[in-house]
Amino acid sequence: MHRPAPSAQSYLLGDKIIGVAKSTGADAIHPGYGFLSENARFAQAVEDAGLTFIGPSASSIETMGSKLAAKQAAQSSASPWYREQKRLLKVSKKRKKW
Repeated sequence: MHRPAPSAQSYLLGDKIIGVAKSTGADAIHPGYGFLSENARFAQAVEDAGLTFIGPSASSIETMGSKLAAKQAAQSSASPWYREQKRLLKVSKKRKKW
């Protein structure tokens, strides 16, 4: 019975994936879900190879990989979502005091 290769020997080999994409004439790589989709170095390597990474930028992946950096980015963006979360937290704290 043929079994797929372990992930470390197959779809986690970013350099081989990029090489195959270039050799077949592909112009973009979709990393799937998990593993390489959360790897900022892979996203940057795809861009450096002249291909399009279908997903967030390497800097976004890097930022969101850190809870502190992600929170700081949300605060500095003045996003409506962040403001609403902050408002709800205040309401929740007031209710606990009652």
